[in-house]
Amino acid sequence: MFKPFALIAALTLAVSQAAPRIGEHPDKYRLVFDLGTDSTYQVKNAQGSLTIEFQKAVLPVENRSLGLPFIQNYSSTSTTLQLVFAPTYTQMPMVSYLPASGGMAARLIVDLPKEGSGSAVPSNPTTEPRVESPQPSEPQSTAPQQASGNPNPETLYPDSLDPNIDVQNYTLDLRVKPEQNQLDATASIQLKTTQTVSRIHLAFYGLKISSVKQGNTSLKFDQQSRKVTIQLGKTVPRNTSITLDIAYSGVPRPVLEPGETYEDGIGWKKHKNGIFVLNEPNGAMTWFPGNDHPSDKATFKVSITVPSKYLAVFNGTAQGSRNTGNQTTYTYQSIEPMATYLTTVHINQYNVERSTLNGGVQVRNYRPVGISKTFQAAELAKLPDMMRFMESWAGPYPFKEYGVIFTEHPTPYALETQTLSTFPNRPLKDWGFLHEFSHQWFGNSITPKTWSDLWLNEGFATFFQDLYQYPREADLKAFLKTRHTRNRTQQMKPPYIKEREELFSQRAYQRGALVLHALRYRLGDAEFRRILKVYYNTYKFSNASSEDFIQTVVKASGKTDLKAFLESWIYGRLVPDFPELYR
Repeated sequence: MFKPFALIAALTLAVSQAAPRIGEHPDKYRLVFDLGTDSTYQVKNAQGSLTIEFQKAVLPVENRSLGLPFIQNYSSTSTTLQLVFAPTYTQMPMVSYLPASGGMAARLIVDLPKEGSGSAVPSNPTTEPRVESPQPSEPQSTAPQQASGNPNPETLYPDSLDPNIDVQNYTLDLRVKPEQNQLDATASIQLKTTQTVSRIHLAFYGLKISSVKQGNTSLKFDQQSRKVTIQLGKTVPRNTSITLDIAYSGVPRPVLEPGETYEDGIGWKKHKNGIFVLNEPNGAMTWFPGNDHPSDKATFKVSITVPSKYLAVFNGTAQGSRNTGNQTTYTYQSIEPMATYLTTVHINQYNVERSTLNGGVQVRNYRPVGISKTFQAAELAKLPDMMRFMESWAGPYPFKEYGVIFTEHPTPYALETQTLSTFPNRPLKDWGFLHEFSHQWFGNSITPKTWSDLWLNEGFATFFQDLYQYPREADLKAFLKTRHTRNRTQQMKPPYIKEREELFSQRAYQRGALVLHALRYRLGDAEFRRILKVYYNTYKFSNASSEDFIQTVVKASGKTDLKAFLESWIYGRLVPDFPELYR
């Protein structure tokens, strides 16, 4: 993912500014309270009201109407807020909390489902409303617990992963009405159990499942907010292959974190009459059920049926198209394993350019018909040079295809969707294209084991971006000196990220890249290149962790002191010295 730099004015909100911001969503109202400081809190539910008590003074004193039809009154003291509901309101509130981070104040979020959204409170409630911490420092998993189950290694997005299964293949049949943003689909999921199980869970959000079958047998399932739990009907031993057929439909909607708008959301999105999909990190669940985690890579076969005036595009190799009346079905296959977050779907009217890169790699580039055919043409003409550059560092390109697809919408970032990088409808420099291209090796072929290891994607891509942007060593050194000085002044935290809300901060990008630059200067260019290729060849088409990278470098170099050196760069609280830049 490439995020252009922006000047961000960090505003620390005072207690007097903590009145709620109110947003309306299709199924709920969201109240966001900006708090004066971090504080523990307790939620109390009584018939017809919701009370939240804080340990510290974090709120202004207020007593007023919020203008919502089912809230009779909102009041607060410095340590307590209370919502009084209309007698007819029967829904279950959801309370979540974001600690202060990155210049943002602590926030309390209260989601109030609209009537008829399916979250009704029992007529005589005896339990508190559901409380979540969607971005905690140490998230707690709500994944189904089973005796003798595998531990869940994911701490930032634990519910996206069922560690007791390994998906082998997704076969998706998508039938889309772009104008209505309507999706009717079936997913045939071939998986293998990695532990003895009687049930599994898949990440899934926003669409309604009508059936789950194993062969001709219908299985019981429980569809919740962001997952579906499937009862297998019996205890299934480890290493058992299972195929599940899941039928579902609805209007996809993006995943939003607390306080975000539709523009911020990830997953399946509609813009004008077109569709585009940007999944990272957990947006794949907005359009198909899956083990939505980078550690579970699988092959894909996807058929997309759309009105014939549209072209539907997916990753991998095009297998052809079939016309039926006024509908066209496009089929694609990805035989190399792919993480769910790297999948994409684009539906629009496109101008298509085809060519061949070094080594016979087939290129397909797509521009919506509303975008000039010359848009970013000069940058795309440099793809052969980018291929030579990357292959000199990492080895042969890992896939059979590559291409670029532009969204009609000016999305805020580009994304390294596998074999088909997605770019916004706004100009980027050539090194922005190199950044996404380099991810085909580091991110797509080698994919991180957990989201905390994201710097193995973004740090590597930023490293290659730096080298491409500054080919003269003297210019590169001057640039890195400025970055290193700035990172130390900012006291930038380590690139190995434990806080969900900081996952895509510049820690993974800038300090992640400095790990590699520091190692290169320490080893020398020739030795660094050799070890980089050892790392890539060891983990290509699989997953790697930060520890895997450290152990590979130590073993390949024969230098045990590099373990402490790399640990200080990857995990250390302070930005280490980089003496080679100052000589």
